[in-house]
Amino acid sequence: MFKKVRLRLTLLWGGISTLILVCMTLGYLYVSEQNLLQSKIISWQNDITLIASGLGGQQSLTAAWLAGLEKKENGLIAVFDNGSPFLYNRLSHTQEATASLETAWQYYQKNKLSFTKHPLSRQCLYRDFVVPGKESFHCFVIEVTKKEATLEMLLMLPLSGLRSSLVQQRILFLSIILPALLGLWAFAWFFTGKLLFPIEENRIRQRRFLADASHELRTPLAVILSCTEAMLEKLHISSGANTGPVRSFASLAAELETVREEAIHMSSLLGDMLTLVSRDAGRLSLRKAPVELDTLILDTCETYEHMARTKDIRLRPILPAQTLPQCQCDKERIRQAVNILLHNAVSYTPAGGNIIVMLQYRREHGGQSRFALSVSDSGPGVPDAEKEKIFDRFYRSERSHHDKAHFGLGLAIAREIIEAHHGTIQVTDAPGGGAVFTISLPADHF
Repeated sequence: MFKKVRLRLTLLWGGISTLILVCMTLGYLYVSEQNLLQSKIISWQNDITLIASGLGGQQSLTAAWLAGLEKKENGLIAVFDNGSPFLYNRLSHTQEATASLETAWQYYQKNKLSFTKHPLSRQCLYRDFVVPGKESFHCFVIEVTKKEATLEMLLMLPLSGLRSSLVQQRILFLSIILPALLGLWAFAWFFTGKLLFPIEENRIRQRRFLADASHELRTPLAVILSCTEAMLEKLHISSGANTGPVRSFASLAAELETVREEAIHMSSLLGDMLTLVSRDAGRLSLRKAPVELDTLILDTCETYEHMARTKDIRLRPILPAQTLPQCQCDKERIRQAVNILLHNAVSYTPAGGNIIVMLQYRREHGGQSRFALSVSDSGPGVPDAEKEKIFDRFYRSERSHHDKAHFGLGLAIAREIIEAHHGTIQVTDAPGGGAVFTISLPADHF
């Protein structure tokens, strides 16, 4: 239980902290990358102003000047005079570079009017854009008007350097955040352990006290029961031998009978508490062996047959006609669980009612075989609001508050026993009224 709670708290605390840290990091990276991109574009815009000034001041463009400009900007340049390409465009570029320039130029011509103009002077302006499929380049077109001639220069400036810087920045942040997250999760595990340690220590002391107290109380209870039985036996003998003080003997016998019943109830409660303490401590011993469940059910029903007959209740076991395989389980523990269900059924079923104990052997879709043991009664049933709560410890429904024999532990113990066998227990409504408690046990679990 301690490990489960610690693990869940660690997952909760670490998960929330990780989510906050990752969101903050991603937000910072996004803002940082946008600033880097904006800074790069501003730097290019400053270069565009200088290039436009040189382009407008020259009477003729030389291949050497264009080549030097390409080398300086580490990009691709194409020049067009009234829409006609310069010879430089083809002579100075590779086939791949030429194709990229032509694609960018055609895209520019097609969407020219939709691009924003950035005036540099009365005769000079530029537009910038990104060609779809060519996102690794940012394109600029400088347009210079001289008299009736229009000179246009296309610059394709690579974003590879910027993207490389962004990748390096992401790797740097990743190398920082991963150790930080590992440290965060380690701290979360350590912190939750420290936080839960006093609670766990107190729970261990409480569990130890319950176990020790239960064991210590069993001894005087055994003595009380033994002495009560002996006194009752002597009173019965004396009342048979003497004819005088019969009323006194009868009154004393009744009081001793009450003492004996209360001692039995207390002994039962202590036994239940010890079972739960053992389960909490992970020490619920199971002595598994091959068990014939049909025989176990017949023996258990025979035990409750007299009690049921006294209340005018019909107790009927229904078993499969075919021979069933043996179930690998702890016979006494399973008998204890079935006893709990049968005792509850007899207690809550009114006179003239029916109790049916049924055993089935099922093979599920996954190929696994299971035993299904159900106890159905014709009593008041279990309200939907209580169907989950009745398996909780010390939970008692309104109808059982007057019953001293029920402490709210029986069904909790039955569930612990069945779950220790890797099985399940549940309650449903019986047709026509009443409740059906069904135990499912794996037949192939060894």
